[in-house]
Amino acid sequence: MGGKRFEFIFVFQLSVTATFHSSSKPVTKFPYKTGRELSFCSHRLLWLPCSDWPSSIGPPPRLCLLFTMATANYSLFAIPAYMVLAQIPHAYSVALIGSSNNWKWDNSSPRSTRNRTHTSQSVPAETYRKFERCRAAHDNMLENMAFVVGGILAGVVCKLDARLMNVLSAICLASRILYIPTYIQTSNQKLSPLRTIWYLVSNIAIFVLYWKSGWKLAETSKLGL
Repeated sequence: MGGKRFEFIFVFQLSVTATFHSSSKPVTKFPYKTGRELSFCSHRLLWLPCSDWPSSIGPPPRLCLLFTMATANYSLFAIPAYMVLAQIPHAYSVALIGSSNNWKWDNSSPRSTRNRTHTSQSVPAETYRKFERCRAAHDNMLENMAFVVGGILAGVVCKLDARLMNVLSAICLASRILYIPTYIQTSNQKLSPLRTIWYLVSNIAIFVLYWKSGWKLAETSKLGL
């Protein structure tokens, strides 16, 4: 770098103060004024002119860089991801039956009693039981979708901490990713509670979002914000 000295200034959570880190000086906070703002992934970069360098800190460096560490909120992506997960057991159930009875599947009325009766008689018993577990997993995902979507949207509207929302939505998705194969593949009664554990973990994560959102809304409304 030709012996040039570079200093990095980190701004946490878009605060109005920047923290100066130097090997020869203690950590110092100072308000920054102007600068050229750039974008870098989900963060913001700000070039700080040397003329704005506080004289109390010492001589200005050759280059100043403000780097915001505010966490981006990716929780809304969990909604379409959840919908995709919900379709996996459905697609697998159709493929399972089709591969077992030479694709004799009544797609015009797949949920009819007649089709279910025909399906149960045209495939091995164990295959049909797995088919039923696939359908049950699919139905359960759809039954809980409104609860999941509502919890995430509540957090977004109430402006909960982005990192908290990312973590909780990720826990919900991860639990559901484990829930689906556990439900489909588990035929042993003794192992079936494992499926319930994944179900409870995912719902508890969303429940926490509702709980945090409710208190955040109560506090802001009390302050008239």
